[in-house]
Amino acid sequence: MYLYRFLKNYDQNQFQAILATEKKSPLFASLQPKIIYRSMEEHSPRLNWRKITTRIGDKLHHRNKQTSFGIFLEMIHNQFQPDEWVLNTILMHKALPAASNTNAKVTSIIHEMPSAYSFISEAGMEALITQSQRIICNSNMTCKAISTMGRPDVILQPGFFDPNEILLSQPRPELRAKLGIKKDDFVLIGSGSLDHNKGIELFLEISKLALASNERLKFLWIGAERHSGFNYYLNSYRKSLSESSNLIFTNEITSDYYAYLNIADAFLLTSFNESFSLVTLEAMALGKPVLTYDCGGIRDFVNTSSGRILTTREPKAWLESISWLQNNSDRFSKTELKLLAQKYSTDNQVPNLTAILAGHPLG
Repeated sequence: MYLYRFLKNYDQNQFQAILATEKKSPLFASLQPKIIYRSMEEHSPRLNWRKITTRIGDKLHHRNKQTSFGIFLEMIHNQFQPDEWVLNTILMHKALPAASNTNAKVTSIIHEMPSAYSFISEAGMEALITQSQRIICNSNMTCKAISTMGRPDVILQPGFFDPNEILLSQPRPELRAKLGIKKDDFVLIGSGSLDHNKGIELFLEISKLALASNERLKFLWIGAERHSGFNYYLNSYRKSLSESSNLIFTNEITSDYYAYLNIADAFLLTSFNESFSLVTLEAMALGKPVLTYDCGGIRDFVNTSSGRILTTREPKAWLESISWLQNNSDRFSKTELKLLAQKYSTDNQVPNLTAILAGHPLG
């Protein structure tokens, strides 16, 4: 969503954006004609012929064999002759071989924490660090990691949310009632796909501990299953808590997502690692205080005016902080929470990123 929100909101008078993806995306296609959009999926007949001629050339000139995506990117480059390639996320290191065959500069935007670096090879990471003329990171934590690998010139450009997407499609009292939540219940919400990094076990353990001490607390998790081995384990764990009247799980929610998030009285971020955590910002934009684990990039924007950062994964300590928050909720001004979040809105951050891409000198 980072790239979509940027392209949707950037000033096209600064430069023309051309987007190339492997699979066709209706979301990106909806941004036309503001951007020029091409997908490898749409160009398969032409690409197949180009692959044959490129592979012959690779053998004749003893070059490393190009991937299909690399060949596709060279086709796009030859058609439009861009001045610069912008690679979004570390997974786009696979585009670097194609980029090296052009005279264009390369900018890499890195959102990932070191825990995600294992998803690419050592050679891929080295290429990303050494062949990118410019590297942009979304938090101080990601900047620190990239600096450690020899790029002290890394540029900090925070992530951002789009306030125009935060639409409340259902009234809060009615939706709470629909879910069996009482008027005086204090609701804690967690959100994200059901994978290990989200720390869902901790969320479940807190809810279990709360049963015996605070009947007003309700816990709601919003997120899609990954149908993985971890999901099987997690579902088994949840079955053991089937009698828990304070725990609600939903499937992935799309159109009503922010209405569900707005049910919360506070937001819990239990993740092990997050480079930025947009959902935490979105909760703040809805006026919700937050309790977060010290998982990385949240240090950039969570402070005593917005909630607490916990350095422990002990459920008892979390429950104590929840009780403190429940008893001191009037300390957190909804107006101030929204203003804190607004600093990281598309209105404030997209112009900054646009200026970097349009005017920051490349080496």
